Amino acid sequence: MKKVILGISFFASLQVFACDITVTDSSSLKNIAMNAQPGQEICVDGFGGKTYELDNIHFSAKGTENAPIIFKGLDSVHLLGINSREGRANFYVSGQWLEIRNFEVSNFENGVYLRRVNGQVPHHTKIIDIRSHHNRYSGICIEGDYRVNGKENPDFHTYTNDQKPHDNIIKNCDGSYSEEPEHGDGINIRNGVGTGNIIIGCRTFKNNDDGIDLWEAGNQVKIINSWSFKNGLNGDGTGFKLGKAIRLEEDGTTYDGTHILEHCMAWDNKEFGFLDNGGVNSRELYNCTAYRNA
Repeated sequence: MKKVILGISFFASLQVFACDITVTDSSSLKNIAMNAQPGQEICVDGFGGKTYELDNIHFSAKGTENAPIIFKGLDSVHLLGINSREGRANFYVSGQWLEIRNFEVSNFENGVYLRRVNGQVPHHTKIIDIRSHHNRYSGICIEGDYRVNGKENPDFHTYTNDQKPHDNIIKNCDGSYSEEPEHGDGINIRNGVGTGNIIIGCRTFKNNDDGIDLWEAGNQVKIINSWSFKNGLNGDGTGFKLGKAIRLEEDGTTYDGTHILEHCMAWDNKEFGFLDNGGVNSRELYNCTAYRNA
């Protein structure tokens, strides 16, 4: 039976939350992120504003198509990475059929990082209402395995779509103030992902490098109703970077996608508003606007 929680929002409206489990401390959050069961709704308490300090966190639980797992912050939940001798904390998501929503995320290596971990590939996962800022690299990232430790993966050409991150949605999220001059992007989908990844209604701004970057994505990405502005504080500074294609070193085989952008806007970026950046396939832009980019 779900526990019903009543809360008052910032705008004084009554909100009702149905929760199977309510989390109130960092240790419990780390545990349930790995062990939640299909169909569960996990609420993370944040009424009045609450910070959860995390050395690492890994959302590896697996839902199903008919019973997804939902992790949701109640009111104002800040997930804060703690530095260690090894460097920044990691925020991994390798789970499937998950929904992670309404969190502030900062001070991680990558803010929300969807990638293969221990052979498990994230798919059909929704990242919603995330405010990711002041992370070392990307605010939100979906990454495949074309390159491993900077070198081309010799097995990449054998990977099927199911072996790549696919059918994930990033919706109504902010990616800002990412720190590295290279790869410090607001949102990054890169390095040989699968099909069906979508960005909807997101904003990327004031990142050291680019806003949204599809470097070597290798398959089509759709970007809808999204804004990118004032990027390039100490790096390139393109609003929407739509390439490059993957070209295998051994035989020159290319992997690329016809990226589609609809109703997107780019302004006040250091370099370009929209850039194909070495793509092979066409890029389709519908009702998009670029203004006052250098």
